[in-house]
Amino acid sequence: MKRLVVALMAMCSMTATFAQDYDDSDPEVLTVDTLQFRKIDRNYIVPTTLRNNWYISAHLGAVQSWGSFTHNIGFFGKVNPAVGFSVGKQITPASHIRLQLSYTRNKGLINPGTDVVESVRGKKYGWNNANIAFEWLPDFTNLFSTYHEDRTFNILGVVGIGGNMSWGYSYKDLNELTPSMVGLSYSPDDKEWNRQTRYLVSIHLGLMATYKLSSRCSLALEGVEHFLDDTFDGNRGQAKHTWDGHLNLMLGLQYRLGKTDDLRRFMNVRNDATVYESRMREIAENRAKTKELLDNPNRQKKDVEVDQNCIYTLISFEPESVEVDRLQQTNIYTTAKVWEMGAKDGYIFITNSSSKDNQLFQDRAQAIKDVLIERYEVPASRIKFVADESKIASILAQSSKSYVVFIVNE
Repeated sequence: MKRLVVALMAMCSMTATFAQDYDDSDPEVLTVDTLQFRKIDRNYIVPTTLRNNWYISAHLGAVQSWGSFTHNIGFFGKVNPAVGFSVGKQITPASHIRLQLSYTRNKGLINPGTDVVESVRGKKYGWNNANIAFEWLPDFTNLFSTYHEDRTFNILGVVGIGGNMSWGYSYKDLNELTPSMVGLSYSPDDKEWNRQTRYLVSIHLGLMATYKLSSRCSLALEGVEHFLDDTFDGNRGQAKHTWDGHLNLMLGLQYRLGKTDDLRRFMNVRNDATVYESRMREIAENRAKTKELLDNPNRQKKDVEVDQNCIYTLISFEPESVEVDRLQQTNIYTTAKVWEMGAKDGYIFITNSSSKDNQLFQDRAQAIKDVLIERYEVPASRIKFVADESKIASILAQSSKSYVVFIVNE
């Protein structure tokens, strides 16, 4: 465990050296009618779907084995090559999951004591191990700091569980030796060595540091301890020894899938100046029309009878919001005035753009109704909620030919 702590502390200190190059401030600010908005809003993330934020990784590095009697070997004497491949998905800005396949060549040590047959006493031996693991990778950088789509460095944890197959042990002839044959006081049926192919479960715990090379590629340096049963190295000769395992130190290349940046990673919300400007122009035009009507109250009005007069107005809400924002209240005001001047005997219908009569639509419709009643004194009896616009025709069969339709976005 001490080896894991030392390795991971070294990795974290290396990444922390570069963590200060990111400027948290964003000088790009929109100013619209004295209101200021950041062009990139760090507090909000664009919604994603299942197909977003997938990546694949290839890993190459070293494995440092530990088990029975391995304290008699130096650190580098237990190092062998390791390779891996993984498929991952970033499910939230602060959380990843991945499925990893890996291969390691492991080393062990036969008891160097005098009780063991001299021909193999204190000898090193090797074996192959294949591992498939499901792992959760919490992103500590994004968890404890605001998510930035263009951040260069991230530090993540690694927690997982794997299935292992081990085979190809050296000195297989030791399988025939019982402890009593080498002077140990165990039952003759209790074999100290068992180097047959075996299948075990492992627990994974470690850290990872990533460095973003481009919108598609990142380097990933990881140190992950694999904890297994004492039989992993095929050697149960050391007393009071419970766990075997190995430390994987690997450098990987992550490749983000998707044709565009918004498919490859979570994106911060961007405020579009053209939207604000068009809304502000609309407000200015409505203010000018209102002022003209107030300055000319005696202007004669000429009514022209038509078969039907329908006024459509779109009221847009933020996702999952039921609050009518200030810009949308302008549309309600303008439509209410038009209704008052020419369609007071008709209804005001509030419909859903998706034709779905759900709770979100009912709450939004009620918010619009409250504004019409409280601010513009429209009678409640004149306001109807009809989620499906196609049903309005049957309601109008015996009523006025003039009416107003508010369409609520889904």
